[in-house]
Amino acid sequence: MHSPLTKTMNALCLGSLLSFQAGCLTLDARQSKNDCLNFQECSGLNLRKAGELSENPLKDEKDESYLFEVLSPREAQDGITVIIQSQRQCRSFRETTDLYRHNNPALFWTNVALLGAGGGAAGFGATQGDSTGTILLAAGGALAAYGIIDTSIHFFSKTLSKNRVEKGPYIACGEFAPLPDTGRVSSLFTSLNPQAPIRVSAPKAEEKSRFLLEPFVMGFSILENPQQPELTIRGHQNKSHQDMKIPTPTPPKRIWLCEAMNRISAIQVAEEPADWKIYFELEINQAPASLPWIYPDGQSIFSAHEDVLKLCPANDRNHLADIANSVIKDEPSSYPIFADALDEIIGKDLYRPDPKALYSTRKRPNLPQPKVTTKKKTTKKRQKAKPKADSGKAPFGRYRCRKRARIANLYIQRDGSFSLDVELERGYAMGTCGSKRCEVKNSSGSASAFINSASVIYISKVGRTLFINNKTQCDKIK
Repeated sequence: MHSPLTKTMNALCLGSLLSFQAGCLTLDARQSKNDCLNFQECSGLNLRKAGELSENPLKDEKDESYLFEVLSPREAQDGITVIIQSQRQCRSFRETTDLYRHNNPALFWTNVALLGAGGGAAGFGATQGDSTGTILLAAGGALAAYGIIDTSIHFFSKTLSKNRVEKGPYIACGEFAPLPDTGRVSSLFTSLNPQAPIRVSAPKAEEKSRFLLEPFVMGFSILENPQQPELTIRGHQNKSHQDMKIPTPTPPKRIWLCEAMNRISAIQVAEEPADWKIYFELEINQAPASLPWIYPDGQSIFSAHEDVLKLCPANDRNHLADIANSVIKDEPSSYPIFADALDEIIGKDLYRPDPKALYSTRKRPNLPQPKVTTKKKTTKKRQKAKPKADSGKAPFGRYRCRKRARIANLYIQRDGSFSLDVELERGYAMGTCGSKRCEVKNSSGSASAFINSASVIYISKVGRTLFINNKTQCDKIK
């Protein structure tokens, strides 16, 4: 059997080990407190009381977003103009204070064991009258006191107050207002990659608060969904954006579909017409938009819009014919399908892989042909020869022209047709342009005065600048 002194020494050794363990667990408790305060990780502590969130939410001015809306779509000569407004939104949040305390049971029971071991050693030391007993009494009492104090600190009196913030939705912290100069507007279309839609930038219209949705944009939205045509618009401001939808006005303007047809860049054929694809180059440096050759009802896109497309300018219809011919040369079997869908639109024969073969195609419409006049012989005074028609390519684009105090907007389309109006004044001029001159078909008011009521105006282009009659300067703005 062991002597009482040996048992007491064993108790002191056990107490020392328990004290060391209690110290380690105490450090762990401090680390848990640290994690809760600095890293929002409070799983090492026990939630004693959850605070109540504040009734009225606060606003975090640094965490912002924007809400967008589209207003008053208006048909313009070129397409549609819209007003895009944005409203600043701030992140809402609520605050409260929670109370925590340590929840490690190992520390509690270690301190209880430490209290027992220290108490036993102190009791034995009190029965001894010598110096050894005094030492045991003091050491045991110290261990017992440490156990009592550490238990009280971490389990009965020590609590941690922790502020908690709960984030809520974004709420308004400003009024709706037109997009600032840093804001942008884009039209969205499905590309070959549905996750990365094509974004077509919408330029600012003449009215600063409005954005212009160009003709080919409107036309493509109709080709994409003729039953319920709509356009997806994305507003941008800072790092925020939002997609909105507006219905496309019906019936469509002819120029919209013609401009969209002019953006066709390729046609991909396959064994079945249902698998054919039409590609449109809507924006430079972006993947092409694509549409199927056939609508779900079995009608081809071109046949569905034939009545409008066959009235498009010759340049647009020839552009489509050139693409079709290039495909037919590579895939001769596609000729009957192209001929059936495009014959009435382009108004001329497509490339025939086998001139002797009989193909089932529809009869082309009788498009109006230019009259051929014969020069009459005369012995009278020689007549002044009329200037030859200008068949060169028109310098299409949008120009801003200045003449004294007047400012005019000149828009020359790809087919050569042009329109001119003077800002803040009534009147217009319109006609057709070639590469060197424009024939005025109608003019009135201030626009007629701007061109001196001329029936023909001569144009010359240097870089991005256009000159009218070598006097009036027009700067290209798009």
